Amino acid sequence: MAKQEEALSKGDLRGYVELDAQFHEIIARLSRSDRLFELVQTLRRHMLRYRAQVVYAIDTAARSMKGHKQIIVAIEKGDVEGAIDLLQHHLKQAKEDILQYVIGEEHHGGTA
Repeated sequence: MAKQEEALSKGDLRGYVELDAQFHEIIARLSRSDRLFELVQTLRRHMLRYRAQVVYAIDTAARSMKGHKQIIVAIEKGDVEGAIDLLQHHLKQAKEDILQYVIGEEHHGGTA
């Protein structure tokens, strides 16, 4: 998390994207769920392009970072339900950000 904050504070959004992917992989590994880890790996491969483009907005990266912090705090407190709720909110927000990017590209003549 400290490296993510450092990358974000330096405006290194490409570095932040890589660290963001690593964060998700660490959480998946800690879950001890092979299925979740495989899903994260698959999504990483398929979504990397969109994640990179979406996160290139500082506000999106900052919002993502805030979500990560909230999830970690809930995990550290042992608040399973809270962590799940926060994770679901984080995933919903990421989905909305990606969809907004894709729809915006379609309206501006870009390819998604």
